[in-house]
Amino acid sequence: MSVLRIPTRFTRRFGVRYPFAGAGMVFAPPTPDRAIAVSNAGGIGSLAVGCTPPEQLRTYIRAIRGATSEPFNVNFITCFDNDGAVRVCAEEGVPIVSFHWGHPRAEQIRVLRDACVSIWEQVASVEAARIAIGDGAELVITQDQEIGGHKRSSQPTFALLQSIVDAVGKDALVLASGRISDDVGIAAAFALGADAVRLGVRVGTQLVTKPSCNAIRS
Repeated sequence: MSVLRIPTRFTRRFGVRYPFAGAGMVFAPPTPDRAIAVSNAGGIGSLAVGCTPPEQLRTYIRAIRGATSEPFNVNFITCFDNDGAVRVCAEEGVPIVSFHWGHPRAEQIRVLRDACVSIWEQVASVEAARIAIGDGAELVITQDQEIGGHKRSSQPTFALLQSIVDAVGKDALVLASGRISDDVGIAAAFALGADAVRLGVRVGTQLVTKPSCNAIRS
């Protein structure tokens, strides 16, 4: 029996079945379980670092690698002291590192790029998206006023998404996040040009393995 695949630039770049990624969820338990489940279900799971000590993070990364061969993402809150944890990600060859709530320091970007780690950055404006891409991010994540957690944008979900897709969609992948929790929101995100959708509490087996084919653009 063939496995359903939903092709977008995101799935082709990262070799996954579905254009969905899990959010960092830093204040949920920072353990590998959610990242493993989402990656094994065909999306890209996310492990939130938060205040996790670097060597504990190394243990989590190795646990994820032991449970899935699929790509995953390690997510940082940029304002924290992340130097040691970023070095661990580079040393362990993590596929993807993402930064939330601010632009990472140049040295952190250099360490990750030298290790061939894909860099994602959550952005709240077109200007921030251009800065992120100019400094090496290959994917930007929209961070609008309707997103859960910390907010920096004054624009609603789909207005910010469209402005970022129009401005930088030819230069980088765009991952939509915010007020997206069902097929209608997913369809709207793809109609506006998103390459993938990022979800928090709703991402999981039900959503990732049973997407609406009509909601996805090729």
